[in-house]
Amino acid sequence: MNPKMSMVLPLPQLKLENNDEYENRITLRLYIEKLLNQKVGRYLEIISGIASLASVGIYIVSTYFDSVEWLATLDIVVCSLYLTEYLLKLFAAQHRLQYIFSDFAIIELLTLFPLFTIQSVGNWNYLQRLINISRILRVFRVIRMINKLQQLSDIEYGGVTRQIYVIFSTVTTIIIVTAGVLYAFEFPKRQELIENDPNKGCSNQIDKCHFHEMIYFTIVTLSTVGYGDVIPYSEEGRVCVIVLIIIVLVVIPKQMNELIRLMGLQSVYARSFYKPLADFI
Repeated sequence: MNPKMSMVLPLPQLKLENNDEYENRITLRLYIEKLLNQKVGRYLEIISGIASLASVGIYIVSTYFDSVEWLATLDIVVCSLYLTEYLLKLFAAQHRLQYIFSDFAIIELLTLFPLFTIQSVGNWNYLQRLINISRILRVFRVIRMINKLQQLSDIEYGGVTRQIYVIFSTVTTIIIVTAGVLYAFEFPKRQELIENDPNKGCSNQIDKCHFHEMIYFTIVTLSTVGYGDVIPYSEEGRVCVIVLIIIVLVVIPKQMNELIRLMGLQSVYARSFYKPLADFI
């Protein structure tokens, strides 16, 4: 055997590039994706959530006044922030078409609706109703902000505690969003009924619609009490109630079953220090 053939050729050594050279080689999309997956993206969502919380609160308060002129300006500022966040996530997404049709991306597009309707619209037409619905949908961004704050914190929540939070946030979101959608349809309908009444609503006992009244009606509907003192007058409001009942019948029992399952996994013997639940003599 030729000794030259039996020689093992040494493998070429790979040169490890430093971090600076590696950062220069990655594309802009990967760089933005990296930022969004780190704390920068979380902070951006937290800022967006704070803006959403403030805008939702201002919108609810504005429903008790006849007209708020600067509300449209606030929508432009907040929706511009939403649009910037949406475009960054869309550009950084690996599968952009899949991102566009994801659940939360669709909600983000719906919250951008006031930005594309800057021009003046008629009083309480369908375009104005859709704008009001998009304003109340910002509650979903607030819930996402709370989830991001929990991820940034060092507090670890158990399965039961986290499931209780999920149920509470789900019920709260359903109540606020449903009340906002009902208000968007019921306010113009009641205004129409009052204007067509010669006694200005006194004969039909129809009062002006308020946001807290819609919250009260939603809670009564969720609890299946049904006092009947508040009813939807518009067809869209009745459809909204039907959708509400269907969602509650599907979502809430599923989450309650998960809570019961997690509570069944708990045991006093699994504690670090055993302590009986009751003292026996």
